[in-house]
Amino acid sequence: MSVQIYSYNGFVRLVTDSSVLLLAKTQIKSIEAVRDDSVKISLGEGPLNEIVVKLSDVTMPSGLVDVAALRDAIAHMLDHANLYEDEALIKLQSQIDQLIEIKHLFNLWQGSLQVDLNFQQLQVNALVAINNRLLESKENDERLINQGHDQFTETKAQTLQLVSIGNGVESIKVSNQTALSNQEVQTTELRNIIAQIVSSNSYLTAVQGLMNTNLIKQDTLIAVLNEMKNSLTEISFYTQALTGEISTNTMMLVDIKAQNASMLLKADSQVTLLTGILNALNNGSTPVVIDDGN
Repeated sequence: MSVQIYSYNGFVRLVTDSSVLLLAKTQIKSIEAVRDDSVKISLGEGPLNEIVVKLSDVTMPSGLVDVAALRDAIAHMLDHANLYEDEALIKLQSQIDQLIEIKHLFNLWQGSLQVDLNFQQLQVNALVAINNRLLESKENDERLINQGHDQFTETKAQTLQLVSIGNGVESIKVSNQTALSNQEVQTTELRNIIAQIVSSNSYLTAVQGLMNTNLIKQDTLIAVLNEMKNSLTEISFYTQALTGEISTNTMMLVDIKAQNASMLLKADSQVTLLTGILNALNNGSTPVVIDDGN
């Protein structure tokens, strides 16, 4: 079993393979060595009254030579909050740095090994080429010895070289023509793209002009609508005033109608009275005066 002991703020943290136990530093009453291989932590209360830790199980703090060193280390944790935990973090960071350095060295070694492999491959290729050349030379020498035509063989070799050079020149010429054709095609495509860009710019300019015109028309329309709104507001006020006047005139007409009806009644009474007087005069009798109330 592995036991790791850390100082964690106001606690001592015991980490085992299967659990983590936090002991409040204020609850620890005493720390003492038991026999030659263990340390007893006394709490004085609770179900875990005493905790016994074997020196052989402790992996952190590391490098403890005996039980007394373990006891002093735990006691030191009570006074210094994060000493051993900081040491563990520093060691862990150091290990990480070492691993990074090892990885860097491994990458360098791998790159050097690849360079060596490439160089060895080049050497092998060179040896193969030399061997092939030697075989060719040997064959040529045998051919010269057997045929005895040194001048003819040399001339033939020169001819072959000239043909090879001519083939190389022809290949270079074909490559150059292909490259020129590709450049012409690319130039044509670039010209088409530039023409499309110019056309697009013209179209965008026209669209921008139309949008500006529409915006101006919209501004003008908004101004007209505002004027119509103001006119409608004035017409509404004027209509309200006319409605009031019409109501007043209607009342006046009602009064006039009533007065006309009264006057018609009086006129009828007067006509009746005058008719009676006229009849009386025609009959030679004394007219009778009828009081109409006026």
